[in-house]
Amino acid sequence: MTNKLLQKNCQENMVPKLFIDSNVVIDFFTDRQPHANAASELFELNENGKIQLYLSAVSIHNIYCIVRRYLGHEKTLEVVEDLTDMTEIIGTTKNKIVQALKNNFKDFEVSIQLFKNERLMKFTNLAIFQAN
Repeated sequence: MTNKLLQKNCQENMVPKLFIDSNVVIDFFTDRQPHANAASELFELNENGKIQLYLSAVSIHNIYCIVRRYLGHEKTLEVVEDLTDMTEIIGTTKNKIVQALKNNFKDFEVSIQLFKNERLMKFTNLAIFQAN
């Protein structure tokens, strides 16, 4: 799906917007297998301006807590700071969390991501990438 989206948007001169969950970020910063290479490829595409990565503000705390186990507090703060430079971070509201609670997604984080922001829902060239 991502390759088709990239090809379509390249033809339209649009930078694809890719919404990633916290596991993708954790895989990238901790070299966590088996998805570290795929996560690295996404961040490289982002760095080269081929895609724009989006991340939930809700995910930042999850990322900090897990990455800290691998890298320690100080290094993890650097990671979070780098992350804020590398991605667009989208916030949420109480109403959007309540909406997310009412749907049938088995992954609550993804549910919040999908229902949290009108700006996200208006993306015409958006893909969601979730590590398994």
